[in-house]
Amino acid sequence: MSAELGFNAASGMGAITDHNGTPIDPTQWLEKFYWDRRQWGTAVTAGQTLNYFAREGNTTNRDTNMITPSQFPAGTTVIVTTIQIVPAAGVTLADLILIQDNMWVYSYVDSVEGFQAPVALAPAGAGVVGYTTRNATDIVQNGSHSAVGVVPLATPIIVNRQSTFQIRIQCPAAITLGAQQNIEVGLRCLVSRRLG
Repeated sequence: MSAELGFNAASGMGAITDHNGTPIDPTQWLEKFYWDRRQWGTAVTAGQTLNYFAREGNTTNRDTNMITPSQFPAGTTVIVTTIQIVPAAGVTLADLILIQDNMWVYSYVDSVEGFQAPVALAPAGAGVVGYTTRNATDIVQNGSHSAVGVVPLATPIIVNRQSTFQIRIQCPAAITLGAQQNIEVGLRCLVSRRLG
């Protein structure tokens, strides 16, 4: 069933339908927000990639609320409705421009790539979330200063039961940031209630 779900972004979160356009009971879905934070050093090398929500590194040092790396809760289907790229508070405008102009975001379900785009031109629903920099310049892209203000993906990402999921951010060219940056990826999702 989950591979045949549809989503009507214009109607909001409750407009989930099956392949025939029949609404699915919204009481069977829970809205969840997953996040993962990784640190980028000042010297970002050409081709450097950080995997978010992935099975890498020492799990005791992971800064995420996804309990099992690359896995949503067992026995559930997840519909990712927004992807948000969130640099840490205090990032300077110069570093934000470097991040937006030089980094790419990719999504994967199992080993299948869902989309790829530069951070600044990511598909609707993805991109840098609004915030205020140290110099009080408001930066807003694809949304407002709240997680719920970000525009939903035009085509949501459906993660079936037991499939793996990850986001990769890659920097194709070498750049030098003014300071180390903690960049968070946030996912606004609908999670099916567990069966059985």
